[in-house]
Amino acid sequence: VRADGYWTQSNWASLYVRGRVSGGWNTDRPFQLRLGGRESIRAYSEDAFPGGRLLFGSVEQRFTVEALSPSFADVGLAAFADAGRMWAGDAPFGRDSGWQAGVGAGLRISPAGGRRVFRADVMLPLTDLRDERGVALRLYGEIFGVLERRRWPDQVERSRWYGNHPDLSRRIADPLAGN
Repeated sequence: VRADGYWTQSNWASLYVRGRVSGGWNTDRPFQLRLGGRESIRAYSEDAFPGGRLLFGSVEQRFTVEALSPSFADVGLAAFADAGRMWAGDAPFGRDSGWQAGVGAGLRISPAGGRRVFRADVMLPLTDLRDERGVALRLYGEIFGVLERRRWPDQVERSRWYGNHPDLSRRIADPLAGN
């Protein structure tokens, strides 16, 4: 279950809130979720906390900076806080993460009137489990739809395949065919 909400506070400020609850029970296909990365706690790498069940929430305050916006682009700033937890569940390499959190700030640039956003974020993990200590800088962008965001995160999309998925069936039927 995923929920996203926007609250426009003024012409130059908005609040974005999102949350997610995901899990798999008694799965007959390999199933693994990840806590970390662009879709959850941004201060940690995408594979920092693997598992089978997760709870996640994020709050992001966004500001449009018209003084920095040229006529061809919109420029904005953001401050955010992410928190969540992973439980091992049925995932083969899953582990309980305990509560994890991170904060950060970012620059947003979007072509005027467009839907593409280029992001540069600086993030700091608030919990120091594993080797994720220190400040992280990540750049994200969508160029001509190449990195376009999918409806579901990749890990969930793979788990939604039906047993007769054409690519999977072909590989099982003829593993030496090279396809």
